[in-house]
Formats: sequence, C-alpha cells, structure tokens
Amino acid sequence: PSLKTEAALLGRALSRALQHKLDCAGIRVVSFELSDLAYAAEVAPMMLVRQQAQALLDARSVIVAGSVGIVDSCLRQLTKKGHPLTDRDEARLVSNLMTVLAGETRPLPTLSLSECTPRA
Repeated sequence: PSLKTEAALLGRALSRALQHKLDCAGIRVVSFELSDLAYAAEVAPMMLVRQQAQALLDARSVIVAGSVGIVDSCLRQLTKKGHPLTDRDEARLVSNLMTVLAGETRPLPTLSLSECTPRA
C-alpha cells in the first residue's frame, strides 16, 4: 500500500494504532485523516528521476518488442515470397532493421561501397 493510493486504509490502521497507545491515558480518538502528502525537498527530485527512468524503460521495452515482431514478420514474408537470405544477409538485415526501428535518432541512408561492382 502507498499513502497516495491507500490513504483511507492506512488512516484506519494508523487510527487503531494511535488509539491503542492512547487507551492507557483514557483518551479516545474520534477522527483521524491524512490530508496532505509531501515529500522532503531532497527526496522529491530523486523520486521524479526514478519515475522517469521507469517510464523510459517501459517505453523502450514496448519499442523493442514491436521492432522484434516487425523484423520476424519481415524475414518470414521474404522467405514465403521466395526471397531466401544467406545467414550473412539475414544478420545484416536484422541489424539494420533493429537499428532503424528501435534507434533513438532518425536513420541516415548509407551505401556500402565495398559491395558495389564497377560497371564495364
């Protein structure tokens, strides 16, 4: 439970604990509410960084899972349509697609000159 989402439940538990401590003095707790939740100044920024990091990890996980699905579908469709790839070509295609699909920056088109054959 957390103070933010379970304030009523925690309030009742704290009220019972407080009443137990005050019984010996003959004091009765009539009402108990948690009305404000604030973190210490040094804790709040760290919690925000943690929340942002978790959100980034969750988003990246979704992106990677989607990218893997796209790459897998691409490879299956190429094979199904009669375009078999060598292991080297498949590895390069997977690497290039994952870089483009899961990368954080826009890809720049490149041409590998080592694979170009001169025209006669």
